[in-house]
Amino acid sequence: MRVLIWHEDIESSTKWQTAFGRRGHDVRRSRTAEDAMDRVRKEPFDLLLFDLLVREEGGLGVALMAEFHQPGIASVLITSREPELHNDMFARLSSLRCVLGCQTPVDDLVAIAEGIAEGPEKGCKALSEDLPQLCGNCQIRSACLRGEEVPPMFRHRDMSPASLTAGVAQSGL
Repeated sequence: MRVLIWHEDIESSTKWQTAFGRRGHDVRRSRTAEDAMDRVRKEPFDLLLFDLLVREEGGLGVALMAEFHQPGIASVLITSREPELHNDMFARLSSLRCVLGCQTPVDDLVAIAEGIAEGPEKGCKALSEDLPQLCGNCQIRSACLRGEEVPPMFRHRDMSPASLTAGVAQSGL
């Protein structure tokens, strides 16, 4: 698996790179948005690990560029920011599979990433059945634990194309 890491925490991203490398994955790290975007234009990647903001540069632009140049890429947002800051990321990024906290243990991150990138595209519920550590590190898990209905921008990961079309028709879009 080819992994691109674009994250503000140098120490964590170094640990992630080492852990993925030990498992035989080819890992690249970028320090700037420009470098990350240049890499996704020129090199194939299976997975993007990114943060919302790195040195005042936006992660959404990097992730959108990755989707544009590599439609099959999967992405994982790894952040320490409050969930309110990334509530709409699932609606904006079709490649986004989950939102994890920076405190996610490295071994769990590698297992989650391998499950996401190497398996068929699955919704959150199906992924959590195969990867129980996903729920323990999920940044939107609090809504599940409180029994709240998950906001529509997250629900689309577990919905079929037919139910998505019906939801759009009901919303009047």
